[in-house]
Amino acid sequence: MKTPALVSLFAALAVVPGASLLAQSPVAAPPAEPVTSGQPAPKRQRAISGDVAAALAASMPKYNPPPKPKPEEENVDLRDEDKPRNGIIRLPKYVVQQKKPEVFRERDLHTQSELMDIAMQRYAGLSYVPLSGMNRGVALLMYQEDERKKNISDLKEDAQDARRSGDTAEADYIKRQTNRAFSRDGGFGAPTDK
Repeated sequence: MKTPALVSLFAALAVVPGASLLAQSPVAAPPAEPVTSGQPAPKRQRAISGDVAAALAASMPKYNPPPKPKPEEENVDLRDEDKPRNGIIRLPKYVVQQKKPEVFRERDLHTQSELMDIAMQRYAGLSYVPLSGMNRGVALLMYQEDERKKNISDLKEDAQDARRSGDTAEADYIKRQTNRAFSRDGGFGAPTDK
């Protein structure tokens, strides 16, 4: 087994030196430096030749500056100016002075029993406890507490928006009314205005 491998190894070694001798070529002499007259070579201004630059410039479109804007006339009749060119009919602007339609909350749309079912689905951990029917009231209390926190958060954002817009009196009023409406005094006294 080792004999054919050794034969191929010796054959390869015999071929490699011959191939390297054939591949070698005589070393070329370094190029001679051009003789200069003592002046440095002029620096090229462009990366391409002048002929190519002229051909490119000739093929480019000529620059036409935009026309100067016409002075606008005062008291122009906008009915004639505002006519659309594309055929779309423009309607006059209207200001609606009617109150917005009421946005219904979940508690406005459902009965107390349906709210308990929604709360049991929302707080699913309560349904895994034995006798989970007893947890319906707890689920409803958790639902009401989340609604309370959401309302407080919305009113706090309103107060912050009022303060950012510069109306600090309105922001303080919203904050005071929020504290009055959502505070839990436990029956020991009225909420403070602070």
